Amino acid sequence: MFDLNKDPILHSPEKPLLILDLDETTVYCTKFKFAHPFDLKLLDYYVYSRPFLKEFLLKLSEYYSFGVWSSAADYYIDRVASDIFPNKIQIDFLWGRKKCTIEGDKNAKNPILYKEIQTLSKFYPTNRILILEDNPFVCKKNKNNSIILKAFTGEIDDKELQKLLPFLVSISNEPNFELINK
Repeated sequence: MFDLNKDPILHSPEKPLLILDLDETTVYCTKFKFAHPFDLKLLDYYVYSRPFLKEFLLKLSEYYSFGVWSSAADYYIDRVASDIFPNKIQIDFLWGRKKCTIEGDKNAKNPILYKEIQTLSKFYPTNRILILEDNPFVCKKNKNNSIILKAFTGEIDDKELQKLLPFLVSISNEPNFELINK
């Protein structure tokens, strides 16, 4: 279990920060049980990790610090993050919906949420932050720091992380991620 929505704890301040979204980026949560094994069951939901996720995280932990930022409920993100991250990988922060910027009616059924990396500027240089997300709308204020992945919906043959890994390793020492064509 993690300390939710708290200020980051910088485990490796010399490394750039890679922020991971959960739903449809690193995992898929559904009430439908697929033919292939699920990774976690939460209430009536089955959670499937994106293929190659653990290997992806282990390799990138050599080059990046990690944060998790999801617009999901706190209980859910705590349980999922505890399950998907190998024990030897430290997470600098685990943020949920409370850390998102809400636009419009805060009481709406589906409010418009943004993840603004400027929120992290007192902890990390923003030009050394990348965010992996499936929804470009969520990162519209951070386009130059975002890598938008194809939404993951549980496919066992998904190769997004395998394709992305060499690129992320290759740019890890770049001084300014905002200038890189992603």
